[in-house]
Amino acid sequence: MKHQLAFILMLLLLPISAFADIARINKIYIEAPTGFKTGSIIETLRYKEGDRVSESELDSELKRLYKSGIYRNIIFEPVPIDKENINLKIVVVPKLIFGDMSFGGASQFTFQQLQNIWKIESGDEFSRDILTKGIEKIQNAYREIGYNKTKIYYEPKGGSKPLVIDVKIKISEGRPSLIDKIEMQGVTTEYANKLKKAFSLRVGDPFKTEELQDGIKQLRFRLYSDHYLESEVENPIIQYENNGESVIIIIRVRLGPEYKFVFDGNPYLSSKKLLKIATPIEEDFLGSLSAEDIMSGIIREYHLQGFHFVVVGYSIENRPGENEKIVSYKIEEGPRVLIKDFEFPNTKYFSKEFYKQYIHDHGSPLLRSGYLNVPDLEIALDSVVDYLSSKGYLNAVLEDYKLNFSEDRSSVNIEVLLNEGPQTRSDSINF
Repeated sequence: MKHQLAFILMLLLLPISAFADIARINKIYIEAPTGFKTGSIIETLRYKEGDRVSESELDSELKRLYKSGIYRNIIFEPVPIDKENINLKIVVVPKLIFGDMSFGGASQFTFQQLQNIWKIESGDEFSRDILTKGIEKIQNAYREIGYNKTKIYYEPKGGSKPLVIDVKIKISEGRPSLIDKIEMQGVTTEYANKLKKAFSLRVGDPFKTEELQDGIKQLRFRLYSDHYLESEVENPIIQYENNGESVIIIIRVRLGPEYKFVFDGNPYLSSKKLLKIATPIEEDFLGSLSAEDIMSGIIREYHLQGFHFVVVGYSIENRPGENEKIVSYKIEEGPRVLIKDFEFPNTKYFSKEFYKQYIHDHGSPLLRSGYLNVPDLEIALDSVVDYLSSKGYLNAVLEDYKLNFSEDRSSVNIEVLLNEGPQTRSDSINF
């Protein structure tokens, strides 16, 4: 008896052989949740009752149905009747979809705003994971506007149609976290008060993380505007008090030395104008400026005024005791270069006067005033090539240009090596 029980147990543990190499499908059974139309899978199934199939053919069919994207999961369970016949059980787990959605209790956001935040629409595939991530997005949106105590509840329920899940979101917004105190550490009380005025957040305002980042940017801009070019603003420390209803913001500032600028040899551009180059405008503010960057800005400004040969150098004097750095710029402006004439030695189809006038009409204000700036000149010459191309000179190319300066370098003749190429004309047009 003992040996018989062991033999029966061995048989139960052995895997059931699917079927012989090829078997006939006797019956097809569909196991699916309520609401799923079993006829839809019977219609799409390549094999019907009575067909003979192999194990590999059923495997391929299973993969094909799964890849259709209609089902979350699908299982084939062939049950052998005998060596030549099987019953095929198909277990279907169809995809659920989101149906109607509603939000209750929200006053800080409209329905459309909440819809845009969580980015789930009716007809999207439903899953608990997608729903949870959508709720987290709404939670984060409330935190960004200062509502750190907001609680969100959701209730998924069967929709008006099978396999459709309606979702009702209930929001308990609570009260916003208000700024109770702003501390500026690492600077004097007097300068801290100046920095607080540049800071966008104020005591009593709702604490918003997005506005905090804007405020930090404004602080950095104010520090660089005051010529603390080596200053650093550390990441703020946020302390929640009174069960999250009030916030203390602590900002640590490392000033570094104050830079002072001295300019020498600049009769054309005033020191006041050059000092603006050392102070970034808010729209272009990206970070700390260096003496080298400022020097490049001074050279660029002189070039824009037609001073092609300007030379700028600088020296830095450290004054640790006074927490200052004196940056002295020595400027040799050189002459403002006047464009005396243009030459076009290789052109045949348009006259020199035409090209000169075209460059004048399409050049920068500086070129129209008759002064040299190489980047402006190159843009104007490129526009000449574009014009020729529009007139059928498809192979026109600017081969080079030469700047022939006068002996005192106050004027220049510009030799433009322009190859117009042949003009292409339409021979015929057929429809």
